[in-house]
Amino acid sequence: MAKFDFLKSYVITDEDIDENYEEVQRMKHSFLPVEPIRISQAEEKLGFPLPKELKEFYTEIGYGYMYQAQESQHNTFMYPLDVADAYLRTGEYSNNFLSSIGLYDEPYKLLYYDAMEGCFAWMDLRESKATSTIYYIGENEKIADSLEDFLRAYDVNPNLLKEFSAASRKNRPQA
Repeated sequence: MAKFDFLKSYVITDEDIDENYEEVQRMKHSFLPVEPIRISQAEEKLGFPLPKELKEFYTEIGYGYMYQAQESQHNTFMYPLDVADAYLRTGEYSNNFLSSIGLYDEPYKLLYYDAMEGCFAWMDLRESKATSTIYYIGENEKIADSLEDFLRAYDVNPNLLKEFSAASRKNRPQA
């Protein structure tokens, strides 16, 4: 079982936002709880269960923002129903933008983290282990062996995805 305790101090409520908006905006991260019914609805919509570690994260922490103050990135840990929409290309993700960039068309890629426009972290649905290998953008761009490892590394390094993306571009063969 993954351990997400290191992020629990960033879980807030709608009341926290209403009563302490300025303070919430200064937080390093902020997450809102996810009702269990929303996880079930996402799984029903997908037609398969969410990866175990992702489901644990939603249950323990929720969804929301990592490094919410970085203006150049979205840094959004997606809501379960948005994960389903991105996978199915429905709702906000029905505009074919994801298909037009061609990076996420494979049915085994489950997008769960929106770093910035067109740049997502994803999990491989073909895996049958308790943790999910985390990838960023392309096929071979592995970030971490588990969601917990990814979040721990990202929690201490706000530039993790930028650095990873720059290093990945540097190592790609030139056309």
